[in-house]
Amino acid sequence: MRYLKITLACSALLLGVGLMGATTVQAAPTPPTTMAHKTTKKVKKAKKTKKVKKAKKLSAKAKRQKAKKKAFTKAERAQIAGYRSQAKQISNATKGMYVQKPSLKKSFNPGKLSAKYINGTVGWVNFYRQMFGLAPVKADAGWNTNAQYGAATLAAADMGLSHGLEGIQRPSFISPVDWQRGADATNNSNIGWGDVNPAGNVVGYLNEADDEGDLVPGHREWLLGGISRVGVGQAQAYNDLRVIEDGWTHPEPQTVAYPRAGGSGQPRSTMVGFLCGRLRRECA
Repeated sequence: MRYLKITLACSALLLGVGLMGATTVQAAPTPPTTMAHKTTKKVKKAKKTKKVKKAKKLSAKAKRQKAKKKAFTKAERAQIAGYRSQAKQISNATKGMYVQKPSLKKSFNPGKLSAKYINGTVGWVNFYRQMFGLAPVKADAGWNTNAQYGAATLAAADMGLSHGLEGIQRPSFISPVDWQRGADATNNSNIGWGDVNPAGNVVGYLNEADDEGDLVPGHREWLLGGISRVGVGQAQAYNDLRVIEDGWTHPEPQTVAYPRAGGSGQPRSTMVGFLCGRLRRECA
């Protein structure tokens, strides 16, 4: 019996040591005060960063407001605000721009633009036309098809811009018939590269962005001239905006709005130039 008691006592002692050993190897919990301290530091840092960003944003806004007050009268600023309000109602979306996406490698299909994208482009053309009291234009379904061939053949070749596709080699996967349709389309259109959104394309033509050495406001003259319909084409970054009737007939208006006054640095229509630049950045 004595030995049994000793054995039980030893067993209990060993069991106790085992339990104590198991307890000591567990990871000690992080003190709540330390966690709270780290969280507080993070919150303070985030708030400070947010304040700095807000201050920079307000500073930039103040500079823009100061520049506007210096450049425009109160009446002109009100007019600009009105134009911006109108601009917000015009679509500039590129998501879902195709009903049928163009095929431009190995096999050729010009694709088809969505009504929303086409209407957005027409909306931007009319937005600027109404500034000068010009009648609105409409999209022509047949012209849209032509313009899409123009944009798609340019994109498939991807060798830059050329009216009539002159100097551009026809890719082997484009048939001569389709290539000719593209050539005919680009001969009757404003063509551009680099922008995909409707506002960017229209503003690019109005600003004659790549024609600083050319004193003839060709692209702008068409958009702000005596046209009544347009055709819209877009494939990748290539744009074709048909503005010319077959045979190059073009009813000339008595005056050409927003005339080009010279090369870079020469005076133009200050208000419209400001609007074109600002709206392009805001809507792109």
